[in-house]
Amino acid sequence: MLRVVKLILFHILLSFRGLILIASKLLSIACLCGLFLVMSISELNHIPMSAKITLLTCGIIFTSICWFYDYLILYLKRVIIRVPISSEKRHDVAIKGENDSYS
Repeated sequence: MLRVVKLILFHILLSFRGLILIASKLLSIACLCGLFLVMSISELNHIPMSAKITLLTCGIIFTSICWFYDYLILYLKRVIIRVPISSEKRHDVAIKGENDSYS
C-alpha cells in the first residue's frame, strides 16, 4: 500500500514540478525583498517584529522548498529490482564485427 502511495505522490509532484519551483522562487524573493524593504525604509519601522519574523520564516521556507523539491522527487522514485532468470552468472560478451581489428 505504501508503494502505491509513494508512486502516486511521485507522479503528482513530478507533474507540477515546474509550477511549484517557479512559485516557490517568486514567493521567496517577494518575502525576502519585503523583509529588506521593511527593515530599510524608516517609515515602515512601526511594523511589529512578529511580522518581520514571519516574512523571514516564509522566505526561508519557500527557499528550502525550491532547493529540496528535487531531492523529494528522487526519494519517491520507484526502485527497479532486477530478478535473475537463471542461477547462472551473466557474462557480457563483446562480439567483434568484420571490420574490427584485434590490435
